[in-house]
Amino acid sequence: VTTRYLDIQRGKHQRIIVVQECWRESLASLQRARGEQGLGEEELLDTVRQILAALAYLNQMKIVNTNLGRETVMLDGEGRVKLGNYGLGRMTHYGSWVSFPAVSDPRTAAPEVLRLGTRPQEPGSPPPQDQQGDVNISHIPGERPPPYSPSCDTWSLGILLAAVSLDIPVFWPEARVAQVVRKVLSLGNCESGAAVLERLSREHGCVGRVATIPQSVLDIIHACLTPCSTSRPSP
Repeated sequence: VTTRYLDIQRGKHQRIIVVQECWRESLASLQRARGEQGLGEEELLDTVRQILAALAYLNQMKIVNTNLGRETVMLDGEGRVKLGNYGLGRMTHYGSWVSFPAVSDPRTAAPEVLRLGTRPQEPGSPPPQDQQGDVNISHIPGERPPPYSPSCDTWSLGILLAAVSLDIPVFWPEARVAQVVRKVLSLGNCESGAAVLERLSREHGCVGRVATIPQSVLDIIHACLTPCSTSRPSP
């Protein structure tokens, strides 16, 4: 369901070093290998089911992913999904220990996650350490709950599916980080998930590809990209 974290240590200058299990294949490499053929409907739906099962598992552990993307959706030797880079928000006390949102790629982050990251956070207690000075995340006294709901991961899944279905390697490849953040925040002002997908396809010159997306996949994308986080389904 998820990759294993082999070691987590605090280094010099407040750095946290995370060593995780890694697999050679990912959804990104699989898509590159398939080329124009792409992923079939059943294969894509099965991948979605596995991702949702992994996200639901993390939610049971009180972890919100916030780092879902084609590179972090890894595939083991038998083609099973293994999510990586999860829990970084929990490690950083959801922004109180760092001055930026704990996301690896703002392109896949939900608007509400980036919106929170653009506001100053209240300082929290310093990271708990053991006798060697390593960060201990197995028990964080007074741990705060995530400031956003698990539905932010549903948005990321919708962005991932849109990218795969529209065959877009990277959204806004030439844009700077600040520009990407503004574009994602503007998507949160759309009226519906269908409007979000339409804008993404229009900005990347592939409006015609929307009609080629299987209806079952299209329905999932529309639901996942619901702009209002309270109306968006959770994994």
